[in-house]
Amino acid sequence: MLGDRRFAGGKAVWAALRPLGPDLRDAEQVVHEPYEFFGDRVRFAPPDPLEVLTLAVRAAAHPGRVAVGSRTDSR
Repeated sequence: MLGDRRFAGGKAVWAALRPLGPDLRDAEQVVHEPYEFFGDRVRFAPPDPLEVLTLAVRAAAHPGRVAVGSRTDSR
C-alpha cells in the first residue's frame, strides 16, 4: 500500500460522501483505517529526484521536444 497521499485521500472521500452527511473527521477516519490495518506494510514513495542528470534521463525517455530555460535571464 502506497501511503503518501493522505490529504488528497481525505479530500476525495469527503467530497464523495458529502451528500450522505459525514463531516471531515469521518472522512479522515476512513482514510486512516487502512494505515492502522496494514501497519508496517504501508510504504511511502521516495521524493522525486531533482538533480540535473536524473531529470535529463527522465525527459529523454519521453517523445517530443523538451524546453530548457534559465530563470537567471536578465530580459
